[in-house]
Amino acid sequence: MLTFPIFALLFLYPEFILTKLYGVQYASGAIALRILSLEFVTNSYLGFRYHTIVASGDSKFLMKCSAASAGINILLNFILVPPFGMIGAAIASAVSFTSIEILMGIRLWKKQNIHPFTPLYRKLTFICASIIVFVLIVKDLLLLSGTTWEYAAFVIVYFLILKNAKVLDEAEIMILVEIWDSLRYNLIIHLRFLHPLKTLIFILK
Repeated sequence: MLTFPIFALLFLYPEFILTKLYGVQYASGAIALRILSLEFVTNSYLGFRYHTIVASGDSKFLMKCSAASAGINILLNFILVPPFGMIGAAIASAVSFTSIEILMGIRLWKKQNIHPFTPLYRKLTFICASIIVFVLIVKDLLLLSGTTWEYAAFVIVYFLILKNAKVLDEAEIMILVEIWDSLRYNLIIHLRFLHPLKTLIFILK
């Protein structure tokens, strides 16, 4: 839920992110960034399975998963990088990391009947997928460029939709409130620090 806005920024505006961070010469890596962002959100979506398996004492299985993932990565890089370059490397990394998450998920489901796919989770998945599709369509129609106000508006609308769709339980709402209070407190502290700093800089000039 909280990682979705980050994924959306990377997936919807890869050219904007790469240009701002590294320069216009890196904008050609947009497709690769989109592929890797899909792997990132898949990892987050499937949950913290690694730590659950470690806690259950099944570390040998994790070693096998890591070895299988490394083998898949090497094989796919060997096959995909020569014809597709960095896009092939991104696909290889995404597939290998996603495969290990799927293997861990199957293991937990079979051995401990643990999975994240509750009715609320499925509803949240549908909402997030719908938002991405909608923004992709609007982005092309309105020629959105990925400016700060666009992303801020996206985040606000996203959390408003979640609130009205009632996909959050009480514990998740409490977590969001605590995160908001922490961010607000840190913002106030930074603003209090920046004001005298700006005054000092002005005096020194």
